Amino acid sequence: MTPVVVEAKVLTTAKGLLEFLDIELTERCNLFCPHCYIRRDFFDQEASNDEMSTDFVKKLLREAASLGCSGVRFTGGDPLVRRDFSEIYLYAYNLNMKVSIATNATLITDEIADMFVAHPPETVSISLYGWDEESYAKSVGRSGYFSKFLAGVNRIRQRGITFKLKYPPTKFLVDNSAKLQALAKELGFEEELPYAWELTLHSRNKATDCERIKACRMTPEEAAIQRLRDPEIAKRDRQVLIEGRKRFTQKIFDCRGARKRLSVDAYGQLQPCLEVRHKAVTYELQTGSLQDALLNHLPNCRQLRFTNPLYLERCGKCILRPACPLCPACSWMECGDLEIPSEYHCQVMHAEAHLLGLLNNCEKGWEVKTLR
Repeated sequence: MTPVVVEAKVLTTAKGLLEFLDIELTERCNLFCPHCYIRRDFFDQEASNDEMSTDFVKKLLREAASLGCSGVRFTGGDPLVRRDFSEIYLYAYNLNMKVSIATNATLITDEIADMFVAHPPETVSISLYGWDEESYAKSVGRSGYFSKFLAGVNRIRQRGITFKLKYPPTKFLVDNSAKLQALAKELGFEEELPYAWELTLHSRNKATDCERIKACRMTPEEAAIQRLRDPEIAKRDRQVLIEGRKRFTQKIFDCRGARKRLSVDAYGQLQPCLEVRHKAVTYELQTGSLQDALLNHLPNCRQLRFTNPLYLERCGKCILRPACPLCPACSWMECGDLEIPSEYHCQVMHAEAHLLGLLNNCEKGWEVKTLR
C-alpha cells in the first residue's frame, strides 16, 4: 500500500510541471529533401526497430498528462510514416490533450482525414516544397510527390480541417516565394507564409551532410533581408538593440528550454528543446521517467553556465546580443557544443545590423561599445 500512496502524493505535487511536449515519432520520411538534417529513409528497418514502441509512447503520454501537459505535437521525419500513427494520435486526443501535427501531407489518406474530422487536431502544419511537379521534386529529392501533396492537402481542406502552410528557407524556394504564396492561396491558405530564414545543420551528421545543407542556405545577407521582411522583427530588433534592454547572462539556458515545454526524440531521449541533443542535457526516458527528469535532471541543466572563453569574449561582450538568434540549440546543431559561437548566426546578425544602419561593415559587435 505504501508505494501507491507515495506515488500518488508525488504526482499531485508534480501536477503543473509540464505544459507541452514535442514528440518526434520517427526520423524516417518518404521524402529525401537535401536541406533536411533528419532524413532517414521510409524503409530504414534499423531506425524503425530503434524507435519508441507504441506502448512506450502511450505510457509517455499518460505520464505527461498526469504532470499537467495539455498539448502535444507529433513531428518527425514525418509522423505519418508510422503505422501506429492513428492509434497514438487518438490516444493523446482521448487524454484531452490538444494535438498538433507537423507533416508533408503526402501520406494523409481518407481514413486519416476522417479521423481528423471526428477528432479535430489543434493544428496541422504542412511543409510546402514547390509550386509544381518539377520544383517540388527538386526540393524533396524524389519525383511524383507533388500530386500526393495536393491530394493530402485537399483531403483535409474539403473536410474543413484548419491547416497552416510553411516552407523551408532554401535559397531556391525563397527566390520563388511569390509562386509558393500563389499556390498557398489556391489551396485556401490566405495568410502570409511565415518569414523563415534559417536552415538547421545537425552536428551528429557527417561533415558531407552539413555541407549539403549549407549549399541550400541563403547567404547571411540574404537571410538578414528575409528576417527583416517581417516589420515586427525589424521594429523589435532595432528597439532592443538601441535600448540594450537584454543583458548577457552566463546561464546557458536563459530561454524556455529545459522548463515546461520539452521535446522527446524518436528513441526516447528527453531534450530541453527540439534541437538540443547534447549528452550533458538529454535524459533517457526508457530507463527513467518524465517526473524524475522534471524534478531532478532539468533543474541541473538550468544551472549550467558558459565557461568557453571564446563564447564569453565574443557573445558575452557583443552589443548585438539582445537581438541575436544564437542560442545553445544553434551552437549544438552547428558545432556539436553548447558553447561555441555559430559563425552563420553571427554573420546573419551582423548583416542585419548593417542593414538597419547600426554598424559599419567592418565593425564587430564585440569590439564596439555603442551603436550608431
